[in-house]
Amino acid sequence: MARHTNPASPDQFDLFAVGDTPAPARQCAAPPTPTRTAACTPSGMTPGVAVDILTDITSHTLGLLDDTDRVVTIDRDTGRAREIHDADVVHHLIATGYAERSPRRDTVDCKWGITRKPVTPLRLTATGRALLTRWTALRPLRTT
Repeated sequence: MARHTNPASPDQFDLFAVGDTPAPARQCAAPPTPTRTAACTPSGMTPGVAVDILTDITSHTLGLLDDTDRVVTIDRDTGRAREIHDADVVHHLIATGYAERSPRRDTVDCKWGITRKPVTPLRLTATGRALLTRWTALRPLRTT
């Protein structure tokens, strides 16, 4: 029995031709080049705001709600926890090593809405205390 083979003619499409590579369906742009040269800091990070937040951390009134990393202020009188607006500044201070979580033994239960949730207070590191000392010494310039 003879096998029938059909030789490819030059006008037929060759699937494995080297020179016939299709163009990609979607053209992707090159990724944007970074334009920032300075260190990334939150928009609300000023020495005044940082001093206020660092003193709140020193007085153990700022903490992280359970394991969600929500920054809350702890009201010791009423036992309530409320979320703060400058959470990005606090997360920046934690990421740069100026503040850290207190040990688990310092965790307090606070009212969060109608439930009680554990809040871990924040504490300053040695570099955080040095930053607080430096930034507290800043005085506004007098304009005469």
